[in-house]
Amino acid sequence: MFLDKDFLLTNEFGKKLFHDYSQKMPIIDYHNHLDPKVIYENKNFEDLTQAWLYDNGAGDHYKWRLLRTEGFDESLITGDAPSYEKYLAFVKTLKKAMGNPIFEWSHLELRRYFGIEEVLTEENAKEIWDKANALLQTDDFKPRALLKRMNITAMCTTDDPIDDLNYHKLIKEEGIGFKVLPTFRPDFVFDIEGNAFVEYLEKLTNLTRYEVSDFSNLEKALDARVAYFHEVGGRLSDHGLNTFHYISTSQEEANRIMQKRLQGTSLTREEVLKYQSALQIALMKIYVKHGWAMQLHMNALRNDSAKSFKEVGINAGFDSMGDQTGLASEFVKCFSDAELENAVPKTVVYSLNENDYL
Repeated sequence: MFLDKDFLLTNEFGKKLFHDYSQKMPIIDYHNHLDPKVIYENKNFEDLTQAWLYDNGAGDHYKWRLLRTEGFDESLITGDAPSYEKYLAFVKTLKKAMGNPIFEWSHLELRRYFGIEEVLTEENAKEIWDKANALLQTDDFKPRALLKRMNITAMCTTDDPIDDLNYHKLIKEEGIGFKVLPTFRPDFVFDIEGNAFVEYLEKLTNLTRYEVSDFSNLEKALDARVAYFHEVGGRLSDHGLNTFHYISTSQEEANRIMQKRLQGTSLTREEVLKYQSALQIALMKIYVKHGWAMQLHMNALRNDSAKSFKEVGINAGFDSMGDQTGLASEFVKCFSDAELENAVPKTVVYSLNENDYL
């Protein structure tokens, strides 16, 4: 049977480990992009497209990439095409995706949560659409109920340092049977070359009692925001790094570079890396102070298509695997400096490039 209970289990010992132990263990999800507002409001999904593919600007970027590879127009991905047409485009794409994990993921979701065991095709697409949509209107298929069925005990969303975390607070106050915790994602602070950098520092200033016009106050403002996240339940950060380079840099040098940027002067590549290196160490100190863990995403190319970035926006499925070499040596330099300052938090590192795994 396709995707039976022993899917990917090739020997008796593996089956015993999974069925007797792993399968029963709760899930602690320390990285996801779920929206706490959706979890708090707990409304039924309108249809399978909203649950599976696209929901008011959010959705599954992996599926979007697959649809673009098949050549479908953006209206059928993140655009305003009718919901069923978007779903049907995905069905047509999926039949060509054998060997891609999305093929297995999608069918496992249909099997485990909707009780649909057939392989999804154009011929049975309408039948499966109707069955899934009918189930999605029941209480058992509301967001919280689905997460509980997945045996979630804690899940950490991805949140900007300036987020008010209001929905996390509401969820915490209500108590829903599992934890929904914020994760500190300081990507905009690292992007000193970005068009939004100066405006972002102004927002940090407005949220804290620090005038973020120098590196010292930037550290203090970020410390204040980490403390705020901590009050709401946050216990870890999440750095989305396209590349990872490290140059030992003093706070004075980092401040000089920051001042240069605030005055509208272009920075050299070395200056950018020095600022980012100093910021990395500064944040690691903050995480150690608060007893946090740190996640580092490595070797990703973000928003590859300038045209699509302009038309669709950030985090819309236009990222890809990076090809930076020499990551280990950069890590060694960073963590060696951090160790001298007692600034090494518990750390989770993952790369999009499997060449880095070993």
